Amino acid sequence: HEWMIQCNFFIFVYSITSYDTFEKIQHLISELNKMKRGLKWYGVIAGNKLDLEEHDLRKVPMEDAQKLAKQYSNLKFYETSARCKINNEEIFYECARWYMHETKQDWEEVNKSNSCCNIL
Repeated sequence: HEWMIQCNFFIFVYSITSYDTFEKIQHLISELNKMKRGLKWYGVIAGNKLDLEEHDLRKVPMEDAQKLAKQYSNLKFYETSARCKINNEEIFYECARWYMHETKQDWEEVNKSNSCCNIL
C-alpha cells in the first residue's frame, strides 16, 4: 500500500444500492488514516448510482455517508450518478480546489507547472 502513502487526494466510491460497498470504503478510510499517521490528505466520498434511487433500490442511507464524512475533517461527501452525469465533474473540481489551496497556486501556475495527477 505504498502508493497510498504517496498520494494526497482520494476518491472513495461506493454504490448506494449495496451496503457492503459502503462498509468496504469505511474500512479503507480507517486504514488510510492510520497509514498516513498525521500526514495531510484529503478525499471525497462518492455515493454512486443515484439514478437507481427512484427505483427504490437504495440500501445506504445518505445520512450514513454524511456521518462518515463528518468523522474526518478532510473528507467531503457527494452523491453521484455516472449514468446521469450527476456530480461527476464536481468531484474532480473539488480535487483541483484542494490542490490549489494546499500548494497556494492559481490556475495559471498549475497549467505552467510540470506537476501531475495520478489516477489509480
